[in-house]
Amino acid sequence: ESLMMSSVPGEQPSDTKSPTKGAAISYLFDKTTLLNNPKRPTEFRFAQNTKIAPLCILKTPTNVLISYSVIGPSSIIRADLGQLNINQYSIICDEVILHPPMTRSLDFANIMIGKYTIIGSKSVIKAYMIGNCVRIGRNCILEDNVIVNDNSIILDNSIVPADTNIPAGTIYGGKPAQFVGFVPSSVVVDHVLEAISYYNSLVSASSK
Repeated sequence: ESLMMSSVPGEQPSDTKSPTKGAAISYLFDKTTLLNNPKRPTEFRFAQNTKIAPLCILKTPTNVLISYSVIGPSSIIRADLGQLNINQYSIICDEVILHPPMTRSLDFANIMIGKYTIIGSKSVIKAYMIGNCVRIGRNCILEDNVIVNDNSIILDNSIVPADTNIPAGTIYGGKPAQFVGFVPSSVVVDHVLEAISYYNSLVSASSK
């Protein structure tokens, strides 16, 4: 189960109920850098309870569908190239790049990110689909059209080659990423609780 601690958002252990000291940034819409559209982000397709940190670069916000999730500081969201769908209680950590994948026909596809998924800091994501309860470690690269199925873990500093399909419930790591083992069911439960707890801690901090 220690594997699940390898890329905790904000370096926060899973049993911590409040944000790391000194890291209680105000996660508010009006401090987010929005490109290509001067309107307030509340006019776009964001649920009220989405938390977007300051200094994010979010291109074409109208192409982002997101609710009850977090996008951390200095992340870059290239929604100008394709639609991004980020489901509930997913955590995008700091300095992450979300870039729609390029298909073989040289078009850009959409990105789907499931519920309770955590993407570690400084990772570059060009995946086609990331399932529910997935953990992507820090400094990872997921190349074009990667599919990561439910309840899987990508270890820190891994590179997942283009068109790779990561089976559900598996652990992959390395350069290139290869099968390492299986994810215990107890770890999946802890992961869900961690994602919800981290989201709730930010909601509590930003409301003070």
